[in-house]
Formats: sequence, structure tokens, C-alpha cells
Amino acid sequence: MKDNTYAVKLYNLTYRLTGNGKDAEELSLMAVDEMLSQGMSINREDFLLIFAREVARLVQDRCKQENLQCPADLDRTPHLQLTLNSLPVKERMAVVLRDICGFSCAEMAFIMGENNQEAYKHLSMGRLKLCKTLKEKRLKSILVKL
Repeated sequence: MKDNTYAVKLYNLTYRLTGNGKDAEELSLMAVDEMLSQGMSINREDFLLIFAREVARLVQDRCKQENLQCPADLDRTPHLQLTLNSLPVKERMAVVLRDICGFSCAEMAFIMGENNQEAYKHLSMGRLKLCKTLKEKRLKSILVKL
């Protein structure tokens, strides 16, 4: 059961960063391939942290290459994921790593390749934007019902 929970964490991380199941699967495989091709010797406890850092790098690279801020497949995505997708990539990454996946602030900074202060700044901005957007969506849904 522990291995299944571990796999769920890995998938949840990539899904929340990409907002798309197909992209999450693809980036997960790319991250593992990259780690294996570098001949990394990683113990089980460090694997998730290093995997997360590699996935974060791949997500940032993909967004830069495709000049994207939001992942594709928005029409079928629930409200929270849609709102996460609307955040700039570093802010989305910080919120996902800290608030959804439960990494510590130091681990979040390591994964993002930032110093603690910069990573925390991205987290704070992401949280503010996330709250504001979710409140606006809730208000609109209430007004529509009236």
C-alpha cells in the first residue's frame, strides 16, 4: 500500500503542475528517464524530492518553449485546477509543492531552484492570486443563482 501512495504523490505532483493527465504522464516518464540517464543513485527518501525538482524543470522548460502560462485541456478541468493553471508557472509550482504536496519551504525552494526568500515570495503571490480568483468565481456563481 505504501508504494501505491508514493505513486499517487508522484502523479498528483505532475498533474497539478500541468493540469492535464496526458501531460502529467508524459512529464513523469521524461523525469524518470532523465534521472536514470544521469546514472543517479538515489535512496527512496530523496527520490520524491529529486523527482519533483526534475518535473519542475521540465514544466518550466515546456512553458518557455511553447510560450505558455496555462496548461492545455482547460474545458474538462475542475475549478481549483483551472485557477491553479491561471497562475504564473513559478507561483503555481510553489502553491502545488507547499500546499498540495506538503513539501517544507526549504524543500520547495530546492525543487524550484530558488533561494528560500524567492520561493516564499512566489508562494505568497500564488496564494493571494488563488484566493482572489476563487472568491471572484464563488461570487459570480452566487450572483448567477440570484
